[in-house]
Amino acid sequence: MSRNVNTILLSWLLWLLFSTTLLGQRTQPYFHNFTTEDGLPSSETYCAVQDKDGYMWIGTDNGVARFDGYEFEVFGSEHGLADVVVFNIVEVSRGTLWFMTYSGRVYFLVNDFFHKWTGKASVV
Repeated sequence: MSRNVNTILLSWLLWLLFSTTLLGQRTQPYFHNFTTEDGLPSSETYCAVQDKDGYMWIGTDNGVARFDGYEFEVFGSEHGLADVVVFNIVEVSRGTLWFMTYSGRVYFLVNDFFHKWTGKASVV
């Protein structure tokens, strides 16, 4: 009986020793705040969505930015987005990205060009 108690006690002490050591190895999350100097079209952002390909899409008051993990590509009026204040971005099951603007217009993106949605039914 004494041998079982010693084994249990030793096991418990080893577990305690190693579990607290492992907890001390946790790393702190790394945050990076991106600005217009990094390529964002504006410092005012309203929404962010990660698409199925891993790109981050950020809606701002001066267009949409696509972030690949290294740099931003900015989309605006020259890409068909007549209202550049984007409040919401949604990716539907087929992978199409939809963008809702301040004026209430809805756009979808095909081959890096925005098309205004002209349907009468609800999008979502």
